[in-house]
Amino acid sequence: MDYNWSIEFTREFGIKIRFYRNKHHFTIEKLADLADMSATYLGEIERGENIISLEYAIRLLTVLQVDLNEFFMDLRPPYVKENNRDIRIRRDKIQPSPENTDKTK
Repeated sequence: MDYNWSIEFTREFGIKIRFYRNKHHFTIEKLADLADMSATYLGEIERGENIISLEYAIRLLTVLQVDLNEFFMDLRPPYVKENNRDIRIRRDKIQPSPENTDKTK
């Protein structure tokens, strides 16, 4: 995983968790208790300071009643490699990135 992508993913993940926590009117302590994790760890996740494990992500999303697919839909890298070409991901469409488009066709 690209380092910049992991930083952005971690930050965006935390922002979304905070959004759903506030939507449910949970304090960090209450959500952490319901998800059986420490409030310190949850705070670090919300601030993008710590990378969450899949186990804790599932716990949080279950407590927050958020569909896993829906939550992760927008948390994708802007580019992924496919057959040694950069592919830009925009919503549900996959397009070749502009710098790799063959202009001779």
